[in-house]
Amino acid sequence: MKHYMTYMGQTLAFKNNLERAVADMLTTENRKLIAEQRLGHYQHRILNLVKKLNSQFPRCKPISVYWDQSSLDRAPYPETHRLRGIYFVDFSMYACSAENKKGESDE
Repeated sequence: MKHYMTYMGQTLAFKNNLERAVADMLTTENRKLIAEQRLGHYQHRILNLVKKLNSQFPRCKPISVYWDQSSLDRAPYPETHRLRGIYFVDFSMYACSAENKKGESDE
């Protein structure tokens, strides 16, 4: 069964409280395993959380994010979903397969 691992890469300095709140929210989502059938729901939930944070900080410039799927031919991450529209944090989801210790799939 295919899964996606969330990964938060480097962060840069934040300009305002909204950027800090978005980065804090993404930090709580770091290194989670998402089943392929829940991928769309998870992506939609992240977008809604960013919209909610935009409304909580009305004096800050709103952050507009979207998901970008890239199928790169380089190993070890051939299928990647990246959260775009933010420059201060790198948040991605990498395709992986979940296997138990015996090397069998957990389907």
